[in-house]
Amino acid sequence: MKKPTDFPVTDRIKAVEPVGLITESDKLQTKVKADHYSELKADKKYVMFLKKNTFGQYSLINMNNGKFNLDGTDVSDLTQDGESGIKMKLKQQIESKFGL
Repeated sequence: MKKPTDFPVTDRIKAVEPVGLITESDKLQTKVKADHYSELKADKKYVMFLKKNTFGQYSLINMNNGKFNLDGTDVSDLTQDGESGIKMKLKQQIESKFGL
């Protein structure tokens, strides 16, 4: 759609999400997410708005509002923080603009 000249053109790209794992001394892992963030689901189709961060990694812009599930298989993508109406309108505009 729109990309910088140095953006990798492949079937898959690496992008970071606001999610982390903390490993305790007893090997127990705890997942930590920022502000009700809903993680991307593996092997699902999304339009993502990315920006290169200070570490040179691509990350989502505006967390949940920077990703839109296209195949309707990630119901959590449209139900965050009671804003499903706003996000649904944005998704429809994106699909229309880019012919998705």
